[in-house]
Amino acid sequence: MYQESIIDMLMRKMIHFNQNDPQRIHHLIKVHSFAQMIGRMEQLDGHSQFLTECAALVHDIGIRPAEEKYGMSSGRLQEQEGPFYARKMLGELGFEEADINRICYLVGHHHTYADIDGIDYHYGQFDILDTTEYMENTLLVWKKLMFSFDAICTGFIVSERQSSLVYEYCKEQQKSGTSIFVDPIMGDDGKRYNGVTNQVVAYMKRLCSIADVIVPNITEACFLSEYTVKHTYSEPEIEVIANRLHTLGAKSVVITSANINGRMFTVVKSSPKNSCILLPYEEIPVRFPGTGDIFMAIVVGHYLKSGQILESVQSAMRQLEKIIYANLHDTDKYKGIPIEQFLEEINDEKA
Repeated sequence: MYQESIIDMLMRKMIHFNQNDPQRIHHLIKVHSFAQMIGRMEQLDGHSQFLTECAALVHDIGIRPAEEKYGMSSGRLQEQEGPFYARKMLGELGFEEADINRICYLVGHHHTYADIDGIDYHYGQFDILDTTEYMENTLLVWKKLMFSFDAICTGFIVSERQSSLVYEYCKEQQKSGTSIFVDPIMGDDGKRYNGVTNQVVAYMKRLCSIADVIVPNITEACFLSEYTVKHTYSEPEIEVIANRLHTLGAKSVVITSANINGRMFTVVKSSPKNSCILLPYEEIPVRFPGTGDIFMAIVVGHYLKSGQILESVQSAMRQLEKIIYANLHDTDKYKGIPIEQFLEEINDEKA
């Protein structure tokens, strides 16, 4: 009964903390409800159930401070700012120090999917379905049916065999004029995604060698170019990174989410002989899953019509900004953007 009372008081404090943001209040209540239900279904002991519910209530406490301090609230910044405010709030409610430390650890890692040990990793890891055999069979069928494509876009690759399959297929299709676009999905916010090893980085480098266009974010660009990951970069540093990516074999380079001297840019280097063009943008303080995929799709579609990578990136930036603003007040952003309702508008954008 005591723990239930503490949880009720913590919920009221979090509602007050987010008093001007009903969507965030709705989210924390929903996450708590799911955490409560899952914990009971997993038959957690009483104390673990209590800690789980408390962590669920305060997990996003770092968003508001991050937005006030930096004007944005990426997962990394939430983890950075959240524990301080969680510790203060839990202390005011008389939580024991060991419980505060445990909850703050969860707040400081709730966007982290790698380098986590113990029970957190055991219950929080992702399972990756190995589709290599399916890929092999599919490619054989495509070859038999003589399928061909105007463009091929690659994404997340988890093994050497998958990498070789995609590399060989792209290389063969390229002989017939197929454009190859590589999104080297490996990480973000300075960290690798779970399961991304040095070998995966090597596979991506090989795939980039036959790409017409590669579209890494700045973290992935640093992995590929073997440049030190930093919070912000100078323009000369961006030139060095882009040139190293060209050295891999990529014809055109697009680097997203690049913080250059404190401002955010998308970087376009259309060929090895051209300099980087910096396209500034203002970060919108919201996170939707799948926005990178939408950006990539618009770039590819526009490029196939125009053949101009700079214009294609500019079009994608304009369209994605409008789409995000149109969904800014969605209550459940974890479902992503309902892209279907914007397809006609995207298609109507002139090349």
